[in-house]
Amino acid sequence: MVRNISKFRKDLSVATIASMLSFIISLALAPVMSRWYEPADYGTFAVINNIATFTATLMLFSLPNALPMELNWHRRVQLLRALAFLAVFAFLVSALGVIVFLVLDGLFNGFDNTEWAFLLLPLLVFAIALHRISQGWANADGAFLQMAKARVVHPLIAKPFAISASMLSSSNPVYLVVFEVAGYLVQAYLMLKGRFCQLKWRGIYFSKRRMQTILGVIKRHRDFSLFLNFVHLLALGFIMMQTVILSLNYTTNETGLYTLAMSMTSLPIQLIAMATASIIYHKLIHIAKNTPELLFKKTILILVGFITLGVVPYFVIYVFGPELFGFVFGKGWSESGTVASLLALPLFLGFLLMPISSVFRVTKTIKLQFIIDFVFIIPIVVIFYIVSCSIPFYDALKVLALAMSLHGLSVILLALYVTWNTSQQAFKAKSREIV
Repeated sequence: MVRNISKFRKDLSVATIASMLSFIISLALAPVMSRWYEPADYGTFAVINNIATFTATLMLFSLPNALPMELNWHRRVQLLRALAFLAVFAFLVSALGVIVFLVLDGLFNGFDNTEWAFLLLPLLVFAIALHRISQGWANADGAFLQMAKARVVHPLIAKPFAISASMLSSSNPVYLVVFEVAGYLVQAYLMLKGRFCQLKWRGIYFSKRRMQTILGVIKRHRDFSLFLNFVHLLALGFIMMQTVILSLNYTTNETGLYTLAMSMTSLPIQLIAMATASIIYHKLIHIAKNTPELLFKKTILILVGFITLGVVPYFVIYVFGPELFGFVFGKGWSESGTVASLLALPLFLGFLLMPISSVFRVTKTIKLQFIIDFVFIIPIVVIFYIVSCSIPFYDALKVLALAMSLHGLSVILLALYVTWNTSQQAFKAKSREIV
């Protein structure tokens, strides 16, 4: 037990250090990028990136999350082969979709320079899919050191090369997409290194038997492919709809301001909460299996730890957002700091939720998470669209921030209830065994 705790702390420390390095690199390079790229470039990249992330999640059915739960090697291999096929299929479907969109748009509206960036969307879809698969596999093997190295590599590739390309030619969202793809592919390589050969790969091909096998894998992991996938799609669709609604009802410049604010304010989520979430998920699987009576206590400890980690940066953003963004990114970006200040509370709650959200998976209550997300997210999108049609930009964001905060708090409370209920049932079962 002591050894397991020591390993858990070591893995958590490695992930946290890697995340902090990645955070420092991203933060240090962000002011340089904001001086070489326009808000409109960020807005275009945000739309492409959100669509690619949504498509990759949709086509993979959230099955990479099932890899750590699949302890049987033969069944894990089946799952990995199915995921590889789905990644290639996602690339083909998105490529067809982009070609149809660009042809129709070109016929009716003509092309502009930014639309050519959409040609890269299928590559980004494939890169994200491959990254998700490799991360799930590395997590299943407990290869957290490799995951940590991969996390640091991404900003070292995506940002410096994008900055260099803009310096050598001109500002263009194409560069942001190209080097985002490169960052994901290198990450996947680092996490797949030494693993890919274990599959004894048979190639990608379409056949009736292959389709039956993949459908069987999807059905076997229906909690992930159905409810968890819906949860992820709701979350990603919500993010995507925010940028779409902003681009429809406001200017591209305001969409870019919002994009920078979201990307900077969510850095603690991306680089700390998401980085440690895989380790916490790995740990909670063992707790739920071996000592479920401790699940509530451990979840509370994790939540308190993340409150301690997140309260300072999000409080600073909330109070000093405009001044901080104006100083770091230039005076032209101080309005983005105002947006970040408005989003500080809901993103802080998202920071707290990320590591403990895996309790729904380990307790097989993903359906509950889907229900509460569905109840909140659909009305929030509708309300945000309606208010954005009639009120100023910042007022619409205040409404959005309040609704997002209520949603985040509700899911956190539901997660705590689920773990409390699981622990109580385990205590009762133990008491009956003693009697």
